[in-house]
Amino acid sequence: MWQMWTAFGLLLGYTFGVAFWDVGAACRTEGKLELPCSLNWRLMLGAAMIPPLIPMIYVYTLPESPRWLMRRAILCKDEHKAKKLYRQTHSSLKQLNKTSLQASREFVWLYYSLREETRNNESENSTTITTLKQLWTHGRTRRALIASVLTMFLQQFCGVNIIAYYSTSVLQQHLTGHEAVSATDDRDPYYISLGFGALNWLFAFPAAFLMDTIGRRALLLLTFPFLALFQATMAISLTSSGNLAGIVGFTVSMYLFCIFYSVGEGPVPFVYAAESMPLHHRDYGMGIVTFVNWTFNFILALTFPGFLDTFKRPGSFGWYAAWCFIGWILIFFFVRETKQERLEDMDLIFNAKSSHHARFALVELDWFFKHGWRVWSEERKEKPSFIDYMNEIQDGQSGEVGSHSAVENLQMEDLPATERFTYMYNS
Repeated sequence: MWQMWTAFGLLLGYTFGVAFWDVGAACRTEGKLELPCSLNWRLMLGAAMIPPLIPMIYVYTLPESPRWLMRRAILCKDEHKAKKLYRQTHSSLKQLNKTSLQASREFVWLYYSLREETRNNESENSTTITTLKQLWTHGRTRRALIASVLTMFLQQFCGVNIIAYYSTSVLQQHLTGHEAVSATDDRDPYYISLGFGALNWLFAFPAAFLMDTIGRRALLLLTFPFLALFQATMAISLTSSGNLAGIVGFTVSMYLFCIFYSVGEGPVPFVYAAESMPLHHRDYGMGIVTFVNWTFNFILALTFPGFLDTFKRPGSFGWYAAWCFIGWILIFFFVRETKQERLEDMDLIFNAKSSHHARFALVELDWFFKHGWRVWSEERKEKPSFIDYMNEIQDGQSGEVGSHSAVENLQMEDLPATERFTYMYNS
């Protein structure tokens, strides 16, 4: 949903840009705007004030977070007020679950989890600094943080926002020198960018289904080679100015890049970061990864004009094609699959050492080349599971065969109190 509505906002921005293009046209001088007497750029910027009014009004119709209500109830000293908060918590959970039974189960789990977390914080005299330190000192949170930061970093360094911010000016520069440019509407680059915004929004819809069927990690691994390919073809298309074939090649490559980005690297990072972090560390972890995302967004937006001057258009887009290739390798070894896993199972996944996951990634790659492409074949073996892989390692080391997870046996003593309870309760 985050990606879907972010893309919709970008689409609105492109739409306003095209819609207000002719406003104040009388003030135009050779295609350039005389700022003192033009209205179009003012309306383009001012239009951004209108869409936020909708969520500002709608937010008052939303239920409170069950976790927030439960925490207030646990900390409340007034018994009557606490009971009221508990009822509100259960009512909120009923809106988020299909049945009252599921809501009751979530209620019990949330109550004991938050109560244990509160006691743990009081016993350890937990502070913001302590929690931030735990993000790195605890192996489970450190691995989740590294994977989440990687996906956020690559969301920027795949080059998507360079296209979103600068594709119009790049196309305008590329059109210069083309024999038909005098007969070409100077709004054409804006129409092309509008198409980019529309595709970015439309292909966010299938991503909502693909993430829970194909998987988060699998989507990234499948789409990043195409991101690298189409960044490279954009770079090749820009090798000579005023070439009509180059303009078409750049536009088609940009649209295909947008499609693969919108179903993969676009929606995955924020979903992945939110679900991979333990509850107690989630606020701080999400703050860090969001900071990383917007910091690199700022850096790329600020430095790209200098890149264009130094490396020219082909070199600049080739740079991001290289990062897409590097990103695939980083995802392959450091980002773990979280598809359809319960929140408590995340502890088991991220407690496994990075060396174990790297070896499993090679096992998974071997499966892909031998069986992954045999979609309808009866000889196709089931995709290996990381937790099953860790069970086999632990059984081989201990000589014991059991149903308990090896990751539990490996790292349970390292879990914070909240995560230990979470696992025991759901077992």
